[in-house]
Amino acid sequence: MKFEIPKVVRLLKVAEYAAEFGDAVFHVWVNPPSRLLEPLVGKDVAEEDRALALAELWSQGPEGTQMTPEDIQALINGTFDTDPALFSFLVGRTLRMVAEHRKQIKKA
Repeated sequence: MKFEIPKVVRLLKVAEYAAEFGDAVFHVWVNPPSRLLEPLVGKDVAEEDRALALAELWSQGPEGTQMTPEDIQALINGTFDTDPALFSFLVGRTLRMVAEHRKQIKKA
């Protein structure tokens, strides 16, 4: 029997950061391979590698919700001066969602 592990995707509601973001969400892949998390937690990681990893983690939702590395870079640049804590929140919440998924006890 071949057993396939599906991608588990959860919604990260940006309104958890600030209510003014309304219904904006990121579709976060919470059971990715560990190699995708390394650029988010490692030191001395190239910005391009971080953007590639985030694009993969945040692009598992329905059609039209995918993000490219260029979209990630635009998000970083766009929030740098106006709301620098937003990007940190998004990455931190993404990592927390992955950790919560990995630690949860499954009910039989």
